[in-house]
Amino acid sequence: MSQMFAGELIALAVSAVFALWDIKLRRAPLWLFAAGFLAGCIFAAAAKRALPAVLLSMIPGLLLLLLSVLTEGGIGTGDGLFYVSLAGFLSPRDSFLILFLSVFLAGLAALFLYMRKRERKTTIPFLAMVPASLLILLTGGM
Repeated sequence: MSQMFAGELIALAVSAVFALWDIKLRRAPLWLFAAGFLAGCIFAAAAKRALPAVLLSMIPGLLLLLLSVLTEGGIGTGDGLFYVSLAGFLSPRDSFLILFLSVFLAGLAALFLYMRKRERKTTIPFLAMVPASLLILLTGGM
């Protein structure tokens, strides 16, 4: 098993935990983000990932954090923190792909909900889209 595949599998497990938390409570505790980030750092060190690659993998999370500030919480800070915590497990390419796939899947879910309920006030737990995005990536869909 390659190290990147192992990282993607671990990222899938971590994202499933975050997704369940996001679906059920619409928030995750700070210790969970810290644990995910620490696990990512340990994995990156054990896999001997180059620091520039790990830093590049953090860009999607940092962009989400910036958007959270700019939208005054319209996009959750937790979403950005989560993507930063995944950086140790994923390549820069995979980090960006997961973000784009998650946004696409969230858009499809929003469209489905709008067509079904005709309501615009429904919120979608964004982190719930990440495990599905990782599964698409892992099964060779991208």
